[in-house]
Amino acid sequence: MIDKSLVDDVAGRLDTIFTVAADKVRAELPELADADPSAVRGAVSTVFGVVLSALAQRRDLGPGELEKLAGTGEGAADRGQPLDLMLQVARLAAWSVLDALETIAVEHGVSVGTRYELVHDYWRRADLALFAFAAGHHRRLLELTRQDEKRRSDFIRRLLHGTIRGAELRRHAHQHGLDTEAPYFAVRARPADLSAPHLIEHAIATSGADAGRRTLLDVIDGDVAGVTARVPRAPGHAHVGVSGPVPLAGLAEAFADASRALETAIAFDLPDPVRPEDHPLELAVAHDHTVGDLAEQRCFGALDERSQRSLSVEKTLRAFLDAELRVDAAAASLHLHPNTLRYRIGRIEEATGLRLTRLRDTFLVWWALQHRRISRRT
Repeated sequence: MIDKSLVDDVAGRLDTIFTVAADKVRAELPELADADPSAVRGAVSTVFGVVLSALAQRRDLGPGELEKLAGTGEGAADRGQPLDLMLQVARLAAWSVLDALETIAVEHGVSVGTRYELVHDYWRRADLALFAFAAGHHRRLLELTRQDEKRRSDFIRRLLHGTIRGAELRRHAHQHGLDTEAPYFAVRARPADLSAPHLIEHAIATSGADAGRRTLLDVIDGDVAGVTARVPRAPGHAHVGVSGPVPLAGLAEAFADASRALETAIAFDLPDPVRPEDHPLELAVAHDHTVGDLAEQRCFGALDERSQRSLSVEKTLRAFLDAELRVDAAAASLHLHPNTLRYRIGRIEEATGLRLTRLRDTFLVWWALQHRRISRRT
């Protein structure tokens, strides 16, 4: 049993106990060497005042005390104080307070067995106090992280949709680490399989940063979207559309370009990041379906797309164009004699009125074939 005189003596020395503990913390932790001594002492007394009060009354910490300690942890998180540093503070302070308790107990002639009981009871309460503090810090940190993520997500959406401008744009860009004077690329990527979007986001963020200029990405409608400092590499499990470089204020139009480029990458199953200026023909085929329908009708007429004849005509034309109109190469790919292929091409030209040696007609056939291919993919 702990004597009342010991309890009273400890209560009378609390100011010294907490001051010594705070000084020890500041002396051993370089991060707090220049901290306000009264602030460190206040933090120590808040936590260990509760511990010693419960210890003196030989009771557990009450719900109100635990909530107060959790609130102290939340306050530390609000001030940006990392939990690992706070736990180091708590460890040093806990041992300093315990040293003071044992010293006072020895002065009062407390037996070894009773001192052991005192240490055990002290640590049981200190553990509860520190757990409550850490839980509060962690809970608040999660809240702050969610708030930061929401602010970041809102900014990216507004940036890409053109609903933030002027001074507000510059202020938020600075807060999120973007250079308001530098050009950026709008990016939109979509998983080509069941890959999680955050894996694609990480890959694009890594390859899209440049010379200290960061990327800013989010998942929007299942796609990874945002801005990068340079053209990123396409992960092997995603299609990527990228705009040209533009100032931050021009990202809304650039994002529309990146979105069209993404649809083109998907339609043609292109493995590299697609930029509109690099694939203008594919971009036109992927998005102008009316022209595609007309081209297909002109080249294939009323042939049922699934009929054997239609498929044979399509296969012949595709091989001929892929071989750059070289009969021998196309015939070899089709396992035909060149004369057989010449005959087939002649029949197709006769039926359609097209001449595949004429550039205009060749381009029309190419468009029709690409339109038919992507129509099947979608």
